[in-house]
Amino acid sequence: MIINDQIGNKIELKETPKKIISLVPSITETLFDLGLKENIVGITKYCVEPKGLVESIPKIGGTKKIDIEQILSLNPDIVVANKEENQKEQIEELMKYVPVWVSNVVTLDDAMSMISSLGLILGKQEKATELVENMKGSLKEFSEKLTGSKYYAKSVLYFIWRKPYMVVGKETFINSVLEMCSLQNIGVKLDSNSRYPKVEPYQLLEISPDLVFLSTEPYPFSERHLPEFQTLFPESVIRIVRGDYFSWYGSRILKAIDYFYKLLEV
Repeated sequence: MIINDQIGNKIELKETPKKIISLVPSITETLFDLGLKENIVGITKYCVEPKGLVESIPKIGGTKKIDIEQILSLNPDIVVANKEENQKEQIEELMKYVPVWVSNVVTLDDAMSMISSLGLILGKQEKATELVENMKGSLKEFSEKLTGSKYYAKSVLYFIWRKPYMVVGKETFINSVLEMCSLQNIGVKLDSNSRYPKVEPYQLLEISPDLVFLSTEPYPFSERHLPEFQTLFPESVIRIVRGDYFSWYGSRILKAIDYFYKLLEV
């Protein structure tokens, strides 16, 4: 069987993979939701969901620094990776020894395509189709109700880092989620050449978004950071937001919708 991944690589598989290694937290969770619990033989140390199920699975390093020797010792039939979250050089080295399927998710459609592809490749096509259809239905219902949101079509600046300040820009999955929430992402205008623009404090003082979102990941923003941002944005509504609900593409999208209803006061 010849399959294509999401960056255009062709991968040859002799049969449906039985032993899977995931290098991406959101994909690990998705594999469990596809019913592949018994097939996952390795994950990263950042793969923390679903709790109570991942703890006993061997860890093969982090997303940016995988242990190739350990991966090969687990004798996987396939490794699932991501273009953005994993290091290109490490993935290319791993490809010399084992089939690697690389995801590339920028939009919600990309995420659903990823789920469908993994279902087909891993023998869980029916479950993947069910998951995607549920996702489409929930997103459609959410979209229809958004016009009643307190923050419908409001501007937002979404922070992912501090020192230096970094925000979400164009061509990112988080930006697609913000658009799905009918929010106008100011970050795309701050630097048209960067997906995650670095922003100087003086630049921030020149703008006044309706909303400022401080993400709990990758930088662990918390309540103690609110005074700092209230000084920068005295007229804005500032919220600490669950980074996983904005950035974990895959089955987490379904779990995120209820969160967005509450966050946006729909």
